Amino acid sequence: DDYRQLLEPSKLRSIPQIDLVSSLSLTLGLPIPFNNLGAVIPEMFASDTSADGEWGLLRALRLNAAQTMRYLDTYVESSRSHGFSDEALSTWKLMHQRAEASYAELAALVANNPKARRQSHVMLVEERVAAEYYAFMRVVLGTLRQMWAQFDPALIISGLVVLVLTTVSLIAVYVRSRHTSLEAMVARLWKQCATGGVIGVVLGRALSIVLVSQSISHISLLEASAAGLAIGVMATSCSLLLFAAGDNELPSISRPESLRARLCNPSMLLNSIACGMAIMHGLAFMSNSFTFRED
Repeated sequence: DDYRQLLEPSKLRSIPQIDLVSSLSLTLGLPIPFNNLGAVIPEMFASDTSADGEWGLLRALRLNAAQTMRYLDTYVESSRSHGFSDEALSTWKLMHQRAEASYAELAALVANNPKARRQSHVMLVEERVAAEYYAFMRVVLGTLRQMWAQFDPALIISGLVVLVLTTVSLIAVYVRSRHTSLEAMVARLWKQCATGGVIGVVLGRALSIVLVSQSISHISLLEASAAGLAIGVMATSCSLLLFAAGDNELPSISRPESLRARLCNPSMLLNSIACGMAIMHGLAFMSNSFTFRED
């Protein structure tokens, strides 16, 4: 019964995944990895029944904050184009210095009187110092996440559309090349593809203005133009290659006389494997683009 009460949803809380590394490292007596920006999980270090009380959490938070500050200082020194604003840097340093000053004040209170740790006013100071360290690390993490982890649905969808259209175009070009030369296809399609690209650029720029004005996306005009150009060219080529039935220069795709013989052809098999590998390669690269939110 006691175990079931502990598992009640009201007594459970979610923990950001990024906090696991720092918490487990200090629990195992290991240094926190240099590039980890998580904060220690308070429940793993604070205990009202232990001799140290909240001081186990304070020591863990202080080590955690020192590692975060060391990472920021090293990053700024090693990269001239770090992208951090002067306001952000000054805010981080001020918050860390304030937390360190509060910790020094607290240490002075209990230096000559260990029993003072159990006094109510000292315990309030402990909670305040812990909150200052925790706030510092969360502010740093939030600022860096806004800078580095930006996922734009418009760009992700544009990339998926370009990938699909490109794959279909390559397959269509391969099939058409069995009936006519690549030179003939280029001579027949380049004007229409150029027109489709221009239309795509115009539509992409117009759509980007609407999306940005509605705060749906932060896509730039250059990115919208590039996406519109690629989608326009690929969509035009796909439509002409797949649906140009009856055209003398682009003859329609005829059904093979013997499907079994075509499938058993080593050349067909190798080309199919090549197309499959290309599709899997693209899916592997775009898999991280399905993440819209990070914990």
